[in-house]
Amino acid sequence: SAWNLRGQKVPILTEEQGVGRGLEPITALADLSICGSGGNWHTTYTAIPHFVTSHFRSLYLATPLFAEFDLTEKTTASLTVKRDASSRFSFEVGILRGSSFLEIVGNYTERFGRMKALPRWLSCGGAVIGLEGGTELVSSALHFARDNGVPIAALWLQDWSMCAFLFLDL
Repeated sequence: SAWNLRGQKVPILTEEQGVGRGLEPITALADLSICGSGGNWHTTYTAIPHFVTSHFRSLYLATPLFAEFDLTEKTTASLTVKRDASSRFSFEVGILRGSSFLEIVGNYTERFGRMKALPRWLSCGGAVIGLEGGTELVSSALHFARDNGVPIAALWLQDWSMCAFLFLDL
């Protein structure tokens, strides 16, 4: 979303990313079809509660609970973790230091795990094209791309419906 989040409150919440994520008029148009489907600047499929300062210090949080980093003050930051009264979740807060962003991210991923290497078929070149709209539209777009020399590594098909009907013959 942004490199510098100073001045923002940053919610740490995994949710549907949305279409547009605050980029107008795309987000507003998506929200017209389904309220909230446009997303926001902070919506993500992978919320990682970890921030790094320009002085190579970082704070991380490990919890399934909703959290928010408040970076609105110029020289301080605060962290809020929310739970309902009946929840009995614990959480871990940690501080990491380093001499570079790369070192801090390396230390963080050493603690929580590193992403596996991408599969070979993906690193051999070609676009991953996200499409939806049914078989006919997807086939047409695929043929158009191939006819115009676009190398394709994969198709990301995300046709879905918010309603599902099951008919039982009872």
